[in-house]
Amino acid sequence: MARTVALAFVLFVLTAADAQATAFRVVVVPGLGFEDLPALAERGAVGLLVPGSGPETSGLAARAALVRGQVTNSLRGITTGPRLISFETSKTIPDGPAIIVGLPSGPAQANTRRYPVAVIGGGYEGLLTSASTRITGLVSIVDIAPTALGREDGLGWTPDGNGAARVSALDDRISANNQYRIPATFLVVVLVLVLTLAWPRAGLLGFGAVLG
Repeated sequence: MARTVALAFVLFVLTAADAQATAFRVVVVPGLGFEDLPALAERGAVGLLVPGSGPETSGLAARAALVRGQVTNSLRGITTGPRLISFETSKTIPDGPAIIVGLPSGPAQANTRRYPVAVIGGGYEGLLTSASTRITGLVSIVDIAPTALGREDGLGWTPDGNGAARVSALDDRISANNQYRIPATFLVVVLVLVLTLAWPRAGLLGFGAVLG
């Protein structure tokens, strides 16, 4: 009797683990673009994917972070460690349940572009939500593995009947913010230098505020 119960328990654990491992396929679609968002939004929840951390990314770095569920700043190299998931590559958007992602390709490049991502099936619809970014519609590459595994720390979603347009608008806002960030930072540094020359104590406080 005890042996039967133990065997049943082992089978249950294996079955549960297998179900978790196959919650969602992960499919990388080369060339996936914002023009694909309306079709994706009709079938699931959509968002923007940030493929890496630091000033640069690459095809190799993005895929290394994808399968491991963690990301390393590009100044420190490529993410290493055990692989949590695998992914497929497809020229077309497959049926769900699946996580569809666009990723950078090729050698090192500026990490200034965001890529479409969608979760099809599993009741997902509208806009993706991420505990990592805390910005509705914006997803980190570290969110893909836990979602594929069906973990509680995976991506969520919020209803939105105009998800594709909102994702495109979000990308435009982020691009605009990045465009003005460097000039704004330069202006602040100049003002702090002027303060330092005119009123050293005030300049020191201003420098501390900039660092903060």
